[in-house]
Formats: sequence, structure tokens, C-alpha cells
Amino acid sequence: MAIREKALGPDHSSTARTLSDLSLLDFYEHKFEEAERFAARALPIQEKAYGLESSEVSTTLNRLGLAERDLKKFPQAETTLKRALMIREKKFPDKSSMDCGKSRQFGFSLFGGG
Repeated sequence: MAIREKALGPDHSSTARTLSDLSLLDFYEHKFEEAERFAARALPIQEKAYGLESSEVSTTLNRLGLAERDLKKFPQAETTLKRALMIREKKFPDKSSMDCGKSRQFGFSLFGGG
């Protein structure tokens, strides 16, 4: 990570992608505080680089929300996951199968089944 930040800068979109990916990796390793930290670092970079309603932002919000859920930060997790879902619904207004899957994942996520 340090090499990427030094080469590209801490606010580069590729740096944010790596941070978001590290968040996912830490989530799967049950390192939820680290997952939350990486996703939270990636989010403002992606919002600036891609816009507030980009698919990249939605993906990172989903990762952040799941980490928050597993850290028992339920009100924050709900807000974060709802925002991720709203972005997906705007990107896929025809209620595609992707939306249905994300809606189902949101529900499961809040109740610990996600």
C-alpha cells in the first residue's frame, strides 16, 4: 500500500481501489476494524474521483456497511447499506436481478445473515 501511495499519491483512484479491495480481504479474514478503516479511507477518494453515485462508491459503501454491521454499529451500518442500495437502484432502475440481489443482501446484512 505504501508503494502505491508513494507512486500514485494517496488520493489517486487506483489507491482507493486498492484500499477498498483490502477492506474486502480484511472482512473475509474477520478483521472488521481494519476492513472498516480501509473502506472509510477509500470512500472519499472514490466520491471525488467517480462521483457520489458511482458503482465504485456503492461497492465500497457495501463493504463499509458490512464491516460496521459486524462491529455491531447497527445504525451506521443501516445508513451506509441503504445509501449503497439507493445508488444501485438509480444505476439499474429497471429492477434488474442485480438490484434484487442487492436488496436481499441488504436485508440479510442487517440481520446478520449476509
